[in-house]
Amino acid sequence: MVRPRKRQTPAPPKSTGPPGLDVNAVVSYNVKAIRERRGMTQQQVAERLAQLTGHQLPQASISAMERGFEGERRRRFDAHELYLLSVVFDVPIAYFFIPPPGTGMGELADTRRP
Repeated sequence: MVRPRKRQTPAPPKSTGPPGLDVNAVVSYNVKAIRERRGMTQQQVAERLAQLTGHQLPQASISAMERGFEGERRRRFDAHELYLLSVVFDVPIAYFFIPPPGTGMGELADTRRP
């Protein structure tokens, strides 16, 4: 009698992005990507945010938001910031969670989930 083969569970995909790619790094990547696609400077983004909030962020704050993808220091984003960024760029909040090209569904750091 022949036994059926055991089903092999495929190994979860490994991240091909920067080491320790986490959800905040994904958001950082997408903030920079959409700003550049829209042809905006960091200063222009800061000014648009100021129109919504009533207080001016320095350009360096926008730079810090964007550096989280490739840098070692990760800026954490909160729901309010994501909402404001979605208004500034006129995209749904979910846009900021799209994985960067080439990273696919790799495991996110600190979640052990794709």
